[in-house]
Amino acid sequence: MGSRGRGYGSGTKSGTILVRVRGDALGAIDGTHILAYPDDDDPCPELFRNRKGFNSQNVMAAVDFDGYFVAVVTGWEGSTHDNLILQRAIEDGFIVPPGRYYLVDGGYANTRQFLSPYRGIAYHLARFRQGQQQYGCPEELFNHRHAQLRNIVEKTFGILKSRFKVCVYMRKYKFKIQKDIIKACCILHNFIKRQNHLQNVSDEGLFGRVSENRGPSNEDEEAEDLGAGDSQT
Repeated sequence: MGSRGRGYGSGTKSGTILVRVRGDALGAIDGTHILAYPDDDDPCPELFRNRKGFNSQNVMAAVDFDGYFVAVVTGWEGSTHDNLILQRAIEDGFIVPPGRYYLVDGGYANTRQFLSPYRGIAYHLARFRQGQQQYGCPEELFNHRHAQLRNIVEKTFGILKSRFKVCVYMRKYKFKIQKDIIKACCILHNFIKRQNHLQNVSDEGLFGRVSENRGPSNEDEEAEDLGAGDSQT
């Protein structure tokens, strides 16, 4: 199992303590559900129905801490588990350099390349935004800092869906085209972000519309995964 020995510092009751989670982290990985229409001749259209009851493709993305898409995996049916998609991506050539890792949520296995939160330890960013900065244990502090850093992938998905409405309201194209549209949107996102950076223009203006345009996410699945099992080490 991957080690979480990134250093807790001291004074776990302090709201100002910084946990060195980022260290050698490359960014964060997560999935998002995007409305999908299986082809009429698809032999197993029921696989597209996710746990929220609608048809989707489960899109996995690796995002760096600047909000750029590093890798995108499309085409998996909505019922597919996040960890399976990641494992297939690794088999297909997704590589994490030695000594580096990505932050992932509780739906993924904890390994040297993919650092997940402690299971059975609650963390919710909303709680800490309300000023409740008391940590019951070092693991809770770790999970909170982990969630803060991993939030970059949620923000990036939100910006993508705010900028490209087709990522929320997909049209009924052939499924291969639906997959390619998502990839194209991610490429365009990186291009626009790079151009905005050169012109000193920020994406912050899109953040206010993220919650209403981001569409369905995997947050419920993550909460279920974190609530089950013992803490990982």
